[in-house]
Amino acid sequence: MKAVKYSVCSVVFIAVLVGAVILGFYIWGECQAWLLRTHQEHIAWELAQIEKEFATIDSFNQAQRAVGLLRYIEEYYVPKPGYRSDAITENNLETQRTQTLQTIIQALEQYSGQQLGENISAWEGWLESQADRLKETPDRP
Repeated sequence: MKAVKYSVCSVVFIAVLVGAVILGFYIWGECQAWLLRTHQEHIAWELAQIEKEFATIDSFNQAQRAVGLLRYIEEYYVPKPGYRSDAITENNLETQRTQTLQTIIQALEQYSGQQLGENISAWEGWLESQADRLKETPDRP
């Protein structure tokens, strides 16, 4: 009779342990998903702040920063394997990324008079070709 109780207790203990492990993996996965979603929402918020700051470009220094931001926005925090969230959050991030890029490009085009669009390498080339001339132009307050 003790052997049966011991066997039943062992089976129950193992079942509870396995259940706890499975629950632990589930909770860990949910925590990771929540953290990633929160991170992507924060990145979208930061991109919106960048968009506001660079909606108008008034100086060469600001143009340099804007071109650097184009490269940054294009390459970092793009949803891909290992950096996935739910579809709504990813869509919001991509929408904000596109909107921020377009706003910065429009401001650069207005400041520079160049129509280089989304060609970031061309913007980098423009900066290099204009650096000496534009550095001599005083920044507007």
